[in-house]
Amino acid sequence: MRPRNLKLKGFTSFRDEQEIDFTDLDLFVLWGPTGSGKSSLLDAITYALFGYVDRVGNQISQLISHGQPRLTVTLEFAVGNDIYKVTRSTSNSGSKALLERKEGDSWESYGEGADSVREVNKIIPSLLGLDYEAFSRSVILPQGKFAEFLTGDSAKRREILTELLGLELFRRMSQRANEIAKNAKVNIETKTGLLEREYAGIDEVALKNAEKNHENAVAMAEAAKELDEKLAVIEKAWAGAESSRKALANCLGEVQQSAETFEEVASDLDAYKKTVATTKTELDKAKLAAKDAEGMLAGVRKRKTAAEKKSGSLEDLLTLRTKAIGLAEARTNLADSTASLTDAEDAAETATDAFEQVTAQIATVARDADKTSTALEAAEAAHEEAHLKERVGSIVDGLSPGDPCPVCDRPLESIPKAERKQIDAARKALDSARTASAEAAKALQQAETRRALAEQSLAAAKEHAKRSKQDVANKKGRLELLLTEVGQVAQGDDPLGHIDALIKELRTLATDETEADANLQDARAELSRRELAASRIEGEIDNLKTRMKSVPLEPLCARVQDAAPEVHLLDLLPNKLPDSPDELATIAMEMSKELSKLGDALEGVQARREKEMDELLSDANSALPEGMTVDSKKLPSVVAQIRGTAGQLKVDAAVAAKAVKDMKQKLTAKTDYEKEIDAHKQEQATYGALGKELRSDSIVQYLQAEALTALAQAATIHLQNLSSTRYRLAYEDDRFLVIDAWNGDERRNVKTLSGGETFQASLALALALSDQVQYLAVTERSRLDSLFLDEGFGTLDADTLEVVVGAIEQLGSEDRLVGVITHVPELAERFVRIEVTKSQRGSTLKRADAELVVGV
Repeated sequence: MRPRNLKLKGFTSFRDEQEIDFTDLDLFVLWGPTGSGKSSLLDAITYALFGYVDRVGNQISQLISHGQPRLTVTLEFAVGNDIYKVTRSTSNSGSKALLERKEGDSWESYGEGADSVREVNKIIPSLLGLDYEAFSRSVILPQGKFAEFLTGDSAKRREILTELLGLELFRRMSQRANEIAKNAKVNIETKTGLLEREYAGIDEVALKNAEKNHENAVAMAEAAKELDEKLAVIEKAWAGAESSRKALANCLGEVQQSAETFEEVASDLDAYKKTVATTKTELDKAKLAAKDAEGMLAGVRKRKTAAEKKSGSLEDLLTLRTKAIGLAEARTNLADSTASLTDAEDAAETATDAFEQVTAQIATVARDADKTSTALEAAEAAHEEAHLKERVGSIVDGLSPGDPCPVCDRPLESIPKAERKQIDAARKALDSARTASAEAAKALQQAETRRALAEQSLAAAKEHAKRSKQDVANKKGRLELLLTEVGQVAQGDDPLGHIDALIKELRTLATDETEADANLQDARAELSRRELAASRIEGEIDNLKTRMKSVPLEPLCARVQDAAPEVHLLDLLPNKLPDSPDELATIAMEMSKELSKLGDALEGVQARREKEMDELLSDANSALPEGMTVDSKKLPSVVAQIRGTAGQLKVDAAVAAKAVKDMKQKLTAKTDYEKEIDAHKQEQATYGALGKELRSDSIVQYLQAEALTALAQAATIHLQNLSSTRYRLAYEDDRFLVIDAWNGDERRNVKTLSGGETFQASLALALALSDQVQYLAVTERSRLDSLFLDEGFGTLDADTLEVVVGAIEQLGSEDRLVGVITHVPELAERFVRIEVTKSQRGSTLKRADAELVVGV
């Protein structure tokens, strides 16, 4: 088994999804600080393969990352030339598993049970040839179990070796031999009991008795068959005569009924002769009246159509009359609108003059406001200058020109002074200027207001004039349209009177049309009544014709011909019957007479058939056994009884024949069962002895001891290299011993080795086990193509570590995947490494090439 790819998410410290691709790796290290999750990667592999992790057992949910709903692990691995992928997930509610096999470029389910945790747990160990215990001691060597195979319990070691080498085969062979012996015993007891129950009395004497019974049954069946054949001939003739008699009776009844039908039809047709002529005369009168009414209506409609074509429809004239009435009103409205337009235009001109006058006033008021504003600025400046002189004079009071300024230290050029009356005059001038400026601003504001009002009035006047002008145009157009529409029909000074005359004419024509249409409807109704009466008479005559045709003369004649071929048949009705009641009545009466003659002939034939049946009954009584008679009513039942007896005798003969055949088969089977019982007895003795021999486990114990000895020899080669030829391994008294070359080949228990030495010896044994398991196994085993080491490197000194590294490098060159889990920098810097980094978010994986690594 060789891993190809590992993905995990929510597994211990690996909160987010992480992935390792092993496909191009032979030798690598999983490197990172303590607690980062390196060993968890091995746990993920065992979980994916076996659904089990040693440190939590089956409580896998304990490994779910904090805060995650589930953990998921997917492992792709190769076994020989086949590639598989197993995916497992676990949450607090349970676990799921899926096993797939690669077919070409796609993955397909492994088969039935490949999506069941229970079945996947069975399938994968059979694929690997290893259970969890053997896998964890030959492929994955986790912390705490690295040296168990070397120094642990011997019984546990033998149990693991049994799994690794397939020695369970011998126990299964023992179980199978015992099962075969047990099955042979069961077969002996079953078949012996079967002979006693099912084959008692089966012998040659019983066979001869069965053959005699068969001969007697055959003779009785042949006699009954001969009598049945004689009666069958009589029964067939009797059935034919009986069928003919019944057919004659049926035909006779139908013939008589048909004769009565034709007689009734002839009587009914005689009653319709006079009624047909009267109905035809009245129908002709109604047709002529309807034609006249149609001509009258067509003439009225023609005159009405011409009038409408000339002046339009009545609805059009009524609409036009309304328009003619509206002509005077339209003229009045146009005059009113024209006067309103003149007033609106005068008002707009007045508003324009007022707006221009106010605009001119604003210009004058604005100039006055500018002058007062300029005067105010001059008064404010004079007032400020008087106050400034007063303040400066108070500061330099008592100083003379040339003295330093108390503010800037420069010599004073002059000493400013301001008298009180100058300040008062400046203040009075400022107040007067402010009052004048305020009054000018107010006057300007009032002028602006008047201009805004004048502007609104001007806009309103213009809009009114615009609407008035549009109104005049609309009403003028309306008047012109009315004049055009009315003028197309009514010319002259009195269009309304002309239109009224046209309306009167159309109304008169509409009234004439209505009356003509009513007359036509009445004429058509009378015609329908006459046609209905004529149709009813025709229908009654057609019904009588149909009744004549519905008499099944042709099939009746055919049945009569079958029942009595000697009788002369009547002529059938013609294919086309006449419409005249007289002719139809004549034909119906002739058919009634012919059918009566045919009925008399059939009564004579029926009498002859009854005589033939009496003769057949006499023949049947002559054929029956002595003392047995039969009348006409019992003949069918007696024939059926004899036929049933013959059939039963035939069945009895067949049963007797089968009894002979079964007796021969049972006699042969009895002999075969006796031979099989002898064979089962021999089988029970042979496999019973083999099962006892294998049950002692001596073969398994011998093979275990030989394998352990061979492993010790193979491990010695690795251990000598690791220990600089000091130590060798030996297997004696069901335990491993170490041979110390530095102390005169002293033999001692491997438990006396130091920690580092124990690591070397355990590693040597693990490598030997990995190399030799395929060759030592008694059943076919896949090569162990991978090895993961997770312990002991920190206990080695620098020299030993260098030797171990060399051994590991050699392993990596043997087409085997070797993974080393460590936090030792000296190892990490020598190989391709998968770095495991931990953080608050969780651990992550990153591949890096070999390089110098700072100590952790």
